[in-house]
Order: sequence, then C-alpha cells, then structure tokens
Amino acid sequence: MTSGTAMRSRVRRRLFESLEPRKMLSATDGDLESIPLPLNAAADEVFGEFGEALIPIDEGKIPLLHSFPEAQTKVFLDFDGNFELSWSDATHVVTPPYDIDGRPDSFGSGEQERIVEIWRRVAEDYAPFQIDVTTEDPSDHVTELNEVDASIKRIRTFYFRREFDITDPADVRNLRVHLLRDDGAAVYLNGTQVVRDNLGLNARFDDFATSGSSGSDEQTYHQFPVDETLLVHGRNVIAVEVHQRSDDSSDTSFDLQLTANVGGQPSSDVIPRQSEWAYLDDGSDQGTAWSSADFNDGNWPVGRGEFGYGDMTATTQVAIGGSSADWYDGQSGGVALLNSFRSGDSAVAFVFSRSLSNVTKRIAEAASHEAGHTFGLTHQATFDESGEKIDDYNRGGNGWAPIMGVAYDEEISTWSNGPTSSVNNTQDNMAVIAQRGGGYRRDDHGDLASNATALTDLIGDNGDFEISGVL
Repeated sequence: MTSGTAMRSRVRRRLFESLEPRKMLSATDGDLESIPLPLNAAADEVFGEFGEALIPIDEGKIPLLHSFPEAQTKVFLDFDGNFELSWSDATHVVTPPYDIDGRPDSFGSGEQERIVEIWRRVAEDYAPFQIDVTTEDPSDHVTELNEVDASIKRIRTFYFRREFDITDPADVRNLRVHLLRDDGAAVYLNGTQVVRDNLGLNARFDDFATSGSSGSDEQTYHQFPVDETLLVHGRNVIAVEVHQRSDDSSDTSFDLQLTANVGGQPSSDVIPRQSEWAYLDDGSDQGTAWSSADFNDGNWPVGRGEFGYGDMTATTQVAIGGSSADWYDGQSGGVALLNSFRSGDSAVAFVFSRSLSNVTKRIAEAASHEAGHTFGLTHQATFDESGEKIDDYNRGGNGWAPIMGVAYDEEISTWSNGPTSSVNNTQDNMAVIAQRGGGYRRDDHGDLASNATALTDLIGDNGDFEISGVL
C-alpha cells in the first residue's frame, strides 16, 4: 500500500474536466467561466427488454454485468457508494449509493432496471474497444472492507477470526502460516501470538504498520513457521489483526492459508486460501480478548477471502450517486481528472445522479464522458467560420451530439474526431481510447460476402428478416 501524500501532489497538477447539466464550467487560463444551459424537463424513461435468463438479478442487489469479461481494462460503474480520503484538493469525498426510492441500503427492481439501462448505454459506447464495462468491482477482493467508520474516520485496523478442528495435535508437523497482508499484521493461535509482520512489538489498535506495502509485496503470501504444540484436540481458533500504514493508504488486503503435514502425509491445507472468516471492519477497538479461543464473535459478519478494498489496476472507476452540491460545485453533472487512467493514482471519476434528475440516459452520457476524460479525452468544442470559439462544449443538434461535448438529451451520441481547445487542435476520440485502453476489439462480422455473418432470423416465407445488435 502506498501513502496518499505523494498521490495528492501529483493529482493537483492534472486538469479538471467536468460535465454540467445546467451550467457549464471551463478552465481558460486558470479562470473559471460559467455558461447557463436551458433547464430541459426530464423525458419519460424508456427501457429495453432485459431478459431474466440473460441477466439474473438477486433481489435487493446490484446486477453484476460485464460487456467484455476477458478484457484487462475495466470501466467500473460503481453504484453502491464510494469514499475517497482525498481527491485532488477535496478531502473526505463521500459518494452515496445510487438511490431513487429513498432506500439506499438496497436496490429495488426499478433501480435495478435503471442500472442495467445505464450499463447498456455505456457498454455500447465502449463496445469498439478491448474494455469491459462492468458493475462488478474488478479488484481482487472477494469481500470488500469498509474504509471509514460511522463518523467518516479512516479505519486503521481490521480483525479476522476462524475456527478449525484438529483430531490429534501429535500428528501435525511443519505447521506454517501463509499470510497475505497489506500493510502489517499479527496472527494468534488459540490466543498466543505466532506471527508479527511489519507491525511494531507493542502496537495498539490505532497504531500504524511499520511501513507500507507496494508492488509484488502486496500479492505475496509471506510464510512463517508455527509451533505445533499450541494446537489442541478439537476446536482451534486463529485470529488476525491487519493494520494500515497511514490514514492516506490507498488500499488494504488480507487472506491466510494454514498448511501442515498431518499423519505423515504430504503438506496439505488446514485452512485453504479464500476461506470464510468472521471479520470486523467498523473501526471499533476490541482490546485484547478478541484473539482468545473463547471470544464470542457470533455477531461479527462473515466473508470469504481475499478481503480488502482499493488496488484496482487498469481500471477507471465511475462513482455514481449524490449531487455535485454534496462536495463539488453544485453545478456539474460529473467530474474527472484528465489522463488519470493508468497513472498510478486512483482513477476515480464522479457522476452526480441527483444533479441529473436521476435520468438514466443523462447518467449514462455523463459516465461515458467522464471515463473518457480519464483516458485523456478533452472537450469537443464548437467554432464559427472564422475559427473563433463559440462554445467550450459541442452540444450537437438534429438528434446527435459528441460524447465529449454535451449529449444529455440528443437521441444519438458518438465518439468524434473534431476540434477541442482551438479550431486547429483536433482529437480523434476513438484513436486515443484505443491507444490508452488496450486497442480495438476484433471485428466479429466480416466485411465481404465470403466472411459475412448469415442472417437467420427470417420472418415468414417472404424473405424478410429481423436482426438486432450494436453497430
């Protein structure tokens, strides 16, 4: 895990790019200019057929959707809330969950339907590229831990407990802990400490790890021998505390494997990786009793390893929810940092769904637009015949607008190859995304009669056919 101090100093040098529903903001020579927009009424929502067999949705949960699952580059549409300790010059940036029914703790059928529609629109925009538009957190963590407690204070220490049975402790040899920790940890077996790694000898609940984890260290299972005489017949308990390096830490993670030779057999798992653990991530101090075998953890939640948050490589995260008045300027539909994708910083963009009247098309347009900024795209502008700029944002017309302009209410929006900051400064949106995002997808339908895809959905016997898809 890396400290956020250096991250913030780099982020401040980047440009803000925002998309506004009522008022447009643009940075020109360091000055902030505003341009009013018409207050268009939200159109009635129209949704496609979702097909339960194709998109199974668990009641109350976010639909887990992927447009190109095997792609390494991800655009993660994050609907269930987000927290950033710092983002550019802002601190404690809270994005509430996407919510239209007043119940932010779960997602009703209407919200699920709209999430699918938003995803489909954004997935269509990024369909030409080797990019997976997904609603599933693409980090390696199976169980997501809280970053902050109820008072929005950063959580420094997380607790984990797991039981396992040993028939005859005398049969156990070469007992070893394989520990994945970011940043520091202590491990206890039946109340006795057996591992202390990257953590001070007398570290208390709120104390930091000794140093930060980074690079390959974040993915390494560190091995430690354990005294087999600490085992007892029957029920045993292993307990772990994981500490952060600083309040600016960008991620954390935990998993554990316990191996041994039992009964003279080759080494095998006593506790496999990705097992279930009782855990506590509410920021409460559990003192010292929590590590003992007889501690009652019955009210702790249970999750499966790997645990953690953050650490999303090759990912643009679009946090969707709330209003721009919550922490930004009160006038924007979304905001992102230019060129933040693959920068080593958290490439988080924001779409303020309440500022967009919770209209799905507007939310989707803003999500594609802000993700485009993280890939390096700037705004498409308009100019008169003499080359003078008319508007920092190309609003299109006649049913079309560029995605990197303002396309909230136009029927069609596309990536464009057009002028940006000056009439002579053009940007090919698709070329930029392809270069930054891993290239174009392979054409799955040929251009010649010899390799074209057969049309099989015939209607009746008169030769008419019907086919649908993304062009």
